[in-house]
Amino acid sequence: MEEQGGFIKLIILIIIVIFILSYFGINLRSIVDSETFQNNLNYAWEGVKYVWHTYLADPAKYLWDKIT
Repeated sequence: MEEQGGFIKLIILIIIVIFILSYFGINLRSIVDSETFQNNLNYAWEGVKYVWHTYLADPAKYLWDKIT
């Protein structure tokens, strides 16, 4: 039951953040669609992929083979 409470709190927090951003006139769509945001997102994703392939893929495969 507590997990549902955490999920509901997250939803309420997201709604509050959206209201606050709207109050200050910040348009989320224009931010997400901007070239700068897209470049930053792609850069971060490339970093995540690098860490996965360099450090995490082999241990994860080993653990997966052990449990299956």
